[in-house]
Amino acid sequence: MVDGAPAQSSADNERMDEARSLMLEETVSFSEVLSATGCRIDGARIEYIAHWITPLVEPRRYDTRFFLAEVPSDSEPVIDAREMIDARWLTPSAALIENAKGGLPMVFPTIKTLEQLEPFPTVASAIADFGTRTIPSVLPRLVRTPTGVGIQLPDEDGGPA
Repeated sequence: MVDGAPAQSSADNERMDEARSLMLEETVSFSEVLSATGCRIDGARIEYIAHWITPLVEPRRYDTRFFLAEVPSDSEPVIDAREMIDARWLTPSAALIENAKGGLPMVFPTIKTLEQLEPFPTVASAIADFGTRTIPSVLPRLVRTPTGVGIQLPDEDGGPA
């Protein structure tokens, strides 16, 4: 936020697009961008909601944290070709339906995180609920199944997900 108002997105502000590029190139840090643009994060409008770590046997490892934030309803998603090829705003339910139909590919952690968000009627209610939770680090295991390889979550007693 700048002076209490949301900062312009890179759809509306070339300077923000340049700042994102510098962060992806690891030329500047997120905190440096906030300082340079005069922005501050309103902690009441963003919440840490998930932490996923790639299974140990995978050659490419990721340690990914998910955050939920409320943004102005007229915000436009912006495509960064280094990260994605399409961008649109969807509810968790709509995204999961599109994924099930094969129209929106997603990785397992994204699907599971959206499933956790699906019951909430508003962003504010999800932020409030997740604000009361302890967010565990999730390190799934790859396991053999009769049909191939599956994913087993640490808290599952049964078979793979």
